Amino acid sequence: MSQSVIKSLFAQRSRDFLKDVLSRYADGGPKAPDILLVVKTGHPGAVFPAYLKEDYPDTIHLVFGGYSENLLLGEFGFDVTLSFGDGYENLSIPFDAIEGLVCQDEGFALQLPSLEDTAEPSDDEAEPATVEGFDDETEEEPADKGGDNVVTLDAFRRK
Repeated sequence: MSQSVIKSLFAQRSRDFLKDVLSRYADGGPKAPDILLVVKTGHPGAVFPAYLKEDYPDTIHLVFGGYSENLLLGEFGFDVTLSFGDGYENLSIPFDAIEGLVCQDEGFALQLPSLEDTAEPSDDEAEPATVEGFDDETEEEPADKGGDNVVTLDAFRRK
């Protein structure tokens, strides 16, 4: 399975998880602990008042809990009314505009990958997969690449 397929699956499952968490804040539902969402204010489709986009040109941290009303979940995002200082503002946020979710009460945080970043890279951009803890430079080349397929274990013996 390619890295882009795995990233795409993780991005979609993360959005499903986010939808499930947000559904717990719908009006009439049981009160859930406060969560913080990190949202890209400049994301296409994100609707914020001009003063919020001006004050937070890149990202804004939104607290859900006792401060949210009129939550309407959709397939690609949600609408909500949130308290800002002395008033309430109606926001419309696509799920892909959300970069992260934090629940301090539970000691939980999740960084959400962008669905836009899961496209298959071109051959020029493709990088080999790496796993932390494995170092490609420590691999030894076999002395003889032809003939029988004998594996020597000398590199793994204690000295």
